[in-house]
Amino acid sequence: MVVGYGSSAGRNAQFKAKVAPPPPPVAAVPTAIVQHQTSASFDIDIPYDIAGNGENHSVVLKEMEMPAGYTYFSVPKLDQDAFLVANVKDFAAYNLLPGEANIMIGNLYAGKTYINPQATEDSLQVSLGRDRQVVVRRELMAQMSGSKMIGSNVRKTYTYEIRVRNGKKEAISMQLKDQHPVSTDKSVEIELTEASGANVNAETGELLWTLDLKPGESKTLRMTYTVKHPKGQQYQGL
Repeated sequence: MVVGYGSSAGRNAQFKAKVAPPPPPVAAVPTAIVQHQTSASFDIDIPYDIAGNGENHSVVLKEMEMPAGYTYFSVPKLDQDAFLVANVKDFAAYNLLPGEANIMIGNLYAGKTYINPQATEDSLQVSLGRDRQVVVRRELMAQMSGSKMIGSNVRKTYTYEIRVRNGKKEAISMQLKDQHPVSTDKSVEIELTEASGANVNAETGELLWTLDLKPGESKTLRMTYTVKHPKGQQYQGL
């Protein structure tokens, strides 16, 4: 709310801004969690009125604090953005329901996610959305790639460079995934020659890097592989 003061001629006007205080947080309705053999229910302890005006209303049934570890995840081959992921251990104790959830960072709405408490992993992973302050770039290095003839075969070399920069003011942990082709044709030979210390799954061709980045720190990773195949043949996905 802005209130103005000044003369009738409009000279020497002064304005004073009055900012209304934020609304108080919505209190949770007194609720008891009742455990059944195969499920849990939320029983409201006191009567609660909801206005029947045709509008959607949100009712806070339970507030819980869940300790979580945070890490960033990126697959730049598919999407050159970093996603913040919360890992919650012992999540079975919270009786969570599967469904869509809103993400609030501070008092700001940051998007939606999906909670799947039926996961079989030891911890519940909840995506908290993209973080533009963590920059990831993947690029084919043309000067380090190429092809040459070896008898009746062609040998092609591909080198990809992945650059990561932590633009945040705090250190972060990050997981990066990439993949090189895997051949099911005996006439095609694929060899990974450089992985920058990644954990490699030989069966699927997946590479996984686990990084710790200080504030403002950048790191460069490289993946190089060669493909040897008969001359005159064309292949997709290399």
